[in-house]
Amino acid sequence: MSRVDFVIGNDGHHTQAVLPVIRRLRETTECRCRVASLCELRGLASPAERYALEGISFEPLIPFRLRASPASGTSPEGDRPNHVRRFARHLLWHSLLRWTVRKVFATHPDLVVIPNDGAFPYDRICRWLARRNIPSLVLQEGIRFDTPTGNRQDASSATAFAVWGETSRDYYHSRGAPTERIYETGAPRLDAMARADWSEDAAVFRNRLQLGGRTLLLLSNPIDDMGYVTSEFKIALIRRFVSAQTAFLEESGSRLVVKLHRRESLHDIKTALSDLPLSSSILVVQDIPLHPLLQIADGAVVFASTVGLEALLFDVRLAILELPEHGFVHDFVSSGAATPLRWNRDLGQQVAAWLAGPRPAAAVSRYLASTLANQGTAAEAVAELIMKLLRSHDRSGCASG
Repeated sequence: MSRVDFVIGNDGHHTQAVLPVIRRLRETTECRCRVASLCELRGLASPAERYALEGISFEPLIPFRLRASPASGTSPEGDRPNHVRRFARHLLWHSLLRWTVRKVFATHPDLVVIPNDGAFPYDRICRWLARRNIPSLVLQEGIRFDTPTGNRQDASSATAFAVWGETSRDYYHSRGAPTERIYETGAPRLDAMARADWSEDAAVFRNRLQLGGRTLLLLSNPIDDMGYVTSEFKIALIRRFVSAQTAFLEESGSRLVVKLHRRESLHDIKTALSDLPLSSSILVVQDIPLHPLLQIADGAVVFASTVGLEALLFDVRLAILELPEHGFVHDFVSSGAATPLRWNRDLGQQVAAWLAGPRPAAAVSRYLASTLANQGTAAEAVAELIMKLLRSHDRSGCASG
């Protein structure tokens, strides 16, 4: 019986991707599946109970949280100089992570599924596995683009890549992955969106947040951790954008909802916006689920995040805020699927024109077709790829432990 290990580092998105694949493998094969967690590295608690409820073997890679909270706070990694960041990662890998990885994978699984071979420490794990002839599959976790912190794909180590679609295939190939090792499987974490009915949850949050008129979402993410800006400057950008929406907020019942990523500081951003005019119409939230909010929204504004893709899947019009000195770092704008918002023009007028203008329906349709393969059935596609890789590994005559 083959054993497949899955590495996670985010208790939300990774679990949404991994669980459907494991369920499919258990339904159709006799694979033994195990999950190894790096959640504590980012200040998160490993979701051990969630996997235990499904009878899935689970093992934390780190026995304690390396920081108290997942929030960036005032000193995110993105604020550190590159040489300091590289040294810190080197020290952490050689003093702790390398030994725990060696312990967890000592029995040599037949395949290890990794969410990202470009981010630390997945890049090190991927190379460690390759040196020991343990096959690995990179399961794409989000939209792909290079960042100033050096979070680039290291496409030379993994055995295969399960990518979301044609555009991701091109990205991985441009980073060195041979075409024959890249498979367009789709995004398992987005499968449920194609089947779920969010109307009931949306009604609950509409009442809780007292949303009566139009609703505009600003969906923030840790662009400071990515190295595009400092934490202080990101908060200033959010305040500047929100400050420019006076005309929108003066409409009866209209609300601007600022939804934060778990690695952002709710306190800091609430404080930064608390003295703005019409602050009662500005809601800063963090734990409210994204999809019910998208069901309610008239428009979504994003910096650089997969939530932009999710907005398009909900048929919500999308606008992208320019990153100073970097422009629009993903293909939302260049594809025509989203509207660019520039800092050197009146942001209030840009938002008003965007919300009043026509939807780019044809461009969005083309974008989704090229970005996501197997919409709604990606978990099955990934499970089939895993079985193909296991059969190939068996035929190669490699020892599987």
